[in-house]
Parts: sequence; C-alpha cells; structure tokens
Amino acid sequence: MDDIELLFNISKEGILKNSLENLYVQKQTTNKFMIGNLLYTESVLSTIKKELKCIYPDLKVTNEDIEKVLFNGVIKREINEGEESDEAKKKIAKSLRKKDKIKNEKSINTTSAQSTISNELPSIPIE
Repeated sequence: MDDIELLFNISKEGILKNSLENLYVQKQTTNKFMIGNLLYTESVLSTIKKELKCIYPDLKVTNEDIEKVLFNGVIKREINEGEESDEAKKKIAKSLRKKDKIKNEKSINTTSAQSTISNELPSIPIE
C-alpha cells in the first residue's frame, strides 16, 4: 500500500468510511494462515488433482495424498499449527457450512418448484 493510502485510514474521511476496519478485514482475510488453510479445502485439493491428471493422465492420486504432501513438505509448520491457524480453520469451516446450507436450500427450492409445476400440469390420457 502506498503511504498516502495508509494515512487516509486515520484521517477524518477515512474514519467516516470505516476504512480502518476494512483494512483490518482485508489483512485478516489475506494473511498466511487463512491462505495456507484454504489450500486444504476439498475444492482446492480437487483442482490440484485435476491439474496433476492433465500432466500425468495415468496418475492415481487422492485428495488425501495431496493433503499429506502439502502438510509435510510444502506448507510451513507454523501455518498448520497454532492459535491463528485454528482461528483460520474455524472461519473456513463456518464459510463452507454456510455455502453448503445455501446450496441445500436451493436444491430443496428447485425440487419443490418442479413438483409444484408437475402437479399443475394437466394429465393427457394416452390412447
């Protein structure tokens, strides 16, 4: 960030716009613990697996294998362990639960809408 942007956060206009709070949220969401723990989510592991299969089509690898490699050799231990890491894991888990809940609600709404439509359609006898 530029020095002037940082000074804006403590200016009168910056305080009125809650820019200091926004800066804090941005720093929290892009810290090494959050990014490091996001690498362990199923969607990221599946994407890595897909990319590996493009390079090596005969490769038989699971998400658990990729996760072990990330944990043991790629990501530093300090990112996997500790209070900040646990906090990041909780935030990610909460976000994933919320995402699943929304997805389930949409599928329930779609199913009920389809059954409502099929109930409203007149039946035509087949001769």
